[in-house]
Amino acid sequence: MSMGGMGRPGYQQTPALPGQRTDLERSRIMTPPDEPALRETRIGAYGICICDDRILVVRKAKGPYKGLYDLPGGGVEFGESPTETVAREFLEEAGVAVEVKELVGSFSLVSVFPADSGTHLVELHHLGFLYRVNLAAPAPIKEDPDGRDSLGSVWLPLRDASPDKLSPLAREGLQCISSQGSGISLRRRAQ
Repeated sequence: MSMGGMGRPGYQQTPALPGQRTDLERSRIMTPPDEPALRETRIGAYGICICDDRILVVRKAKGPYKGLYDLPGGGVEFGESPTETVAREFLEEAGVAVEVKELVGSFSLVSVFPADSGTHLVELHHLGFLYRVNLAAPAPIKEDPDGRDSLGSVWLPLRDASPDKLSPLAREGLQCISSQGSGISLRRRAQ
């Protein structure tokens, strides 16, 4: 959704779920008018690994997606291709080797969230590539927290992948896959 009032063409705001504040509302509440939020731009690459009606996800320990399930992936390092990033991040975050198959989408999201210190807000412009991946070989996943930003990896049944449990980019990834006729249906669970 374009936020014309933000003064930046193409500004994408992370949508709020019912009963939640939008990023813009949180920004106005937490950041005094004379102190703008810290702004960052991050370029990342992420993988969507689905096997036996389950998606491999990482539960985030901090940052804008704290407590939510996110796709394995992360920032593209200098000299690294996005596909190399996906393969490296799956090893680091989930402990498994993957075959990166195809680009299924890209995204541009802006999220506003409190810094870990709680003293100011961070406004993150997140640009990324979404790839379909397969496990290179059957292997156990890394389920333990990494001590940094992950609470561990999990095979989340697709029937349990409700929007309120997923990061915006995990929702975007599943939407890309489902719109390509993969047979995945995204429905909100009955409460």
